[in-house]
Amino acid sequence: MCFDEEENNVKRIIGEEPIASRPLMDTSNTHTEEPETNPTETQDNSSSQEPTQEETFTPPSQTTSKTNEPEEERMTLLSHLGELRLRLTRIVIMVLIGFFGFYGISEIAYTYLAEPLTRFLPEGSTLIYTSPQGAFFTYMKVALMLSILGTSPFTFYQIWAFIAPGLYKEEQRAVIPLAFFSAFFFLAGAAFCYFAVFPVAFKFFMGFTSDLVKPMISVEEYLSFALKLIIAFGLVFEMPLFAYFLARLRIITAEAMKKYRKYAVLVIFIVAAILTPPDVFSQTMMACPMLFLYEVSIYVAKIARKENTNNQPETTNTNAIEEKNSTTQENEPQNNSQNN
Repeated sequence: MCFDEEENNVKRIIGEEPIASRPLMDTSNTHTEEPETNPTETQDNSSSQEPTQEETFTPPSQTTSKTNEPEEERMTLLSHLGELRLRLTRIVIMVLIGFFGFYGISEIAYTYLAEPLTRFLPEGSTLIYTSPQGAFFTYMKVALMLSILGTSPFTFYQIWAFIAPGLYKEEQRAVIPLAFFSAFFFLAGAAFCYFAVFPVAFKFFMGFTSDLVKPMISVEEYLSFALKLIIAFGLVFEMPLFAYFLARLRIITAEAMKKYRKYAVLVIFIVAAILTPPDVFSQTMMACPMLFLYEVSIYVAKIARKENTNNQPETTNTNAIEEKNSTTQENEPQNNSQNN
């Protein structure tokens, strides 16, 4: 130690850096003994630290999904509204195309439309129009009515296609048949009104003519009267189809329709009074087919219920399989941690 101190003093004087003091014993051959670690203890320590890491760590995907949930809901709503706008645009375009196509035969169509009335008019009486543009706008309305009736299959298909994403896969396959039957029942109601209701109604109304009171009916008044009845009967004849659809969704049942039949009769007469012109005869002419269609709807609801019961075991089996798969997926991480 003394030699080292002297050398350091000399080097301080010279300006050099002093050397470290050398120990008397050589420690190059000595090894530091590290404490032995048991591998089982390290595994236990690592396993005890893992839950804390899992609790504190949050993946970035989960945080981003939580913040984006309202945005995704907003996007789904906007997509549905966009699809609705697209369907309505297609319907309007098709109706306009049909309007320009049927306008060329609107005069001939109006003669057939007015035939149930002109058949019972007194001799020398004809339809009149009381404004210069009356006949022109009447033919335009006739062309529009023919376009709505002619494009009704396409219109109902667009409506059911918009509803289809909210249905089951088996129910989505019935979109085309539902569109076909919707158009069929609508046209059947319009045909029933023209061939069955109009002759009886106009014969009754024209029976009040006399030498003092003679009918002078304008084309605008007759057309508005005829269109109201035709569209009303077309919508009323959709009752069995709507009953089938609501029964498949388990909203109504045949037993409930039977139970509340007396209230349904009252509602039918109220609806008939709203849809028809303000006279008792037209109201009764519409209420009678509606009562018959209500009884048909009860039978249709029974058929829909049988189909629901037949499809229920398949759905329960698929749900059970999905639950098993979810439980197995949840148990796999636990089994892997136990094996490790």
